[in-house]
Amino acid sequence: MGIDQRIDMKMFMKTKTEIEEITETGVIMSVSYQRLAVESLTPAAHVVIDTDSREDQPGLQYLRPILGKNFRVTLNYNGIVTHVSGLEKIIMDITSEIDSTKAAVQPYKNTLSDAFGVENIKNNLEYISPYYPDYKVSAGDEWTYEKVSKTAQFEFQLINLSSIKDLTPNNVIIQTNSAISTAENTTLQIDGMDATISMKGNQVAEMNADPSTGIVKNGVIKQSIIGDLILDMQDQGIENLKVPMKITTDIEVEIITD
Repeated sequence: MGIDQRIDMKMFMKTKTEIEEITETGVIMSVSYQRLAVESLTPAAHVVIDTDSREDQPGLQYLRPILGKNFRVTLNYNGIVTHVSGLEKIIMDITSEIDSTKAAVQPYKNTLSDAFGVENIKNNLEYISPYYPDYKVSAGDEWTYEKVSKTAQFEFQLINLSSIKDLTPNNVIIQTNSAISTAENTTLQIDGMDATISMKGNQVAEMNADPSTGIVKNGVIKQSIIGDLILDMQDQGIENLKVPMKITTDIEVEIITD
């Protein structure tokens, strides 16, 4: 038994990435956000923040300053992010200017740090940048791998199947289908309360890459995750609170190599 409350969340990101250096161990890139959008529907409120919007949306003034500011990301040749620098300072500089006496300031700060912070950009770039096996792949080949995706609150396990969808002298299309789930009986703390979360979903990523280097030129991913969050309310003498959740994410990336 429990009380049902629904939370729907959507997130959209567009990034631009310029390759600074190609080394023996990986690629160093300069990355900037070009568009950011978050939509959250909870029993308490429906919040939409989109940097492309012409409407006066609460919190928009805290999101737009992130756009166009460069931070550095290093990827190894398996497509794994090994280092991110400069992003935390950008978010810190922006949130330090927010008047902490204003209502709902902390949720905006949390949104900036959780949705657009270091852990999230690591996950997003690894989604877009395909994982390459330690052997040569050709048109029609498939390979599988597993990875753990961390957010500010919990971890997702991804079982991935990648394939070379198309291959020409100038372009390779790589598609990755992923099954996503949280570990069984995953627990966390929310506002001082114990909670259990169970979520499953899927993700599809499609990237266009340079066949000579394997570096992605542009790509998109679409992710959908659903499940339940159970808040332990027994200490308060009431039923546990069951919160059905749905999270969808769209990400676009463009990489400049000139």
